[in-house]
Amino acid sequence: LAAQAGIQTSEVLYFTPLVNGSIAVDTLEGEATYTLVLSPFQSYEDTLSSLLRYEKTVDGVKVYYTATSLDDFVAFSLPVRTYSSQTEFVERTVLIRMEAVAVNNTFAFPELGISFNVFMQDYDFNQALVKAGQDWTRGVTLIVDTVIGLFRGENLDQVGGIVAIFSTSSSVLSNLGLGTYIFLWGLISVNLAVFNLLPFPGLDGWHLLVITLEGIFRKEIPSRVKNILSLIGFMILMSLMLFLIIKDVLALIVGV
Repeated sequence: LAAQAGIQTSEVLYFTPLVNGSIAVDTLEGEATYTLVLSPFQSYEDTLSSLLRYEKTVDGVKVYYTATSLDDFVAFSLPVRTYSSQTEFVERTVLIRMEAVAVNNTFAFPELGISFNVFMQDYDFNQALVKAGQDWTRGVTLIVDTVIGLFRGENLDQVGGIVAIFSTSSSVLSNLGLGTYIFLWGLISVNLAVFNLLPFPGLDGWHLLVITLEGIFRKEIPSRVKNILSLIGFMILMSLMLFLIIKDVLALIVGV
């Protein structure tokens, strides 16, 4: 399909609109009814087709577009770049249209026929510091947005505990190497730091809130009240941890 659409072997898909924005998808249901979403890349065995999702939100719930008949199709435009060097390129837009096909008594969209390539770029010390700062800022922003989304009832299916962290980090180490593995644990550390700053009883953010309130009103909150609230918060956090462990174990069992 990629070749039929006119994409050449030397050309590279430009994913910034997918990562930082959205690409409208036309379907049998109408024009621009769905959005093209790129799932996180986790393994070199992943294909572009397996990572792409067509979704829309209806009453706060994500709905995915899948093929249910031979009449189904998806059509969208992808930005494509032809690089003459690491920094010089020519960009154009290619229209992709996929018609549903019958597969084992069901229906599916065919493979795009596009694979991943890994590009390595070296940085000097100053450039590495700037790049690390950019990655850190992007990671913190993503984590904060995710935490805010959890309070809105979003991304609940992406929350994991100790078991999920171990499973994901092991997969990253075996498939993506030590560098990505270290980066992942750095991101997890930032995640824990941001979470720990939430003003919830039992977390450091709670103690900071208490100190701030006592300083503003110049009156100490009774120790008994603080201890009771901290105990309640601790019990809630332990219950959440137990719930996530059970959820992760069940997910692994179902996945097997």
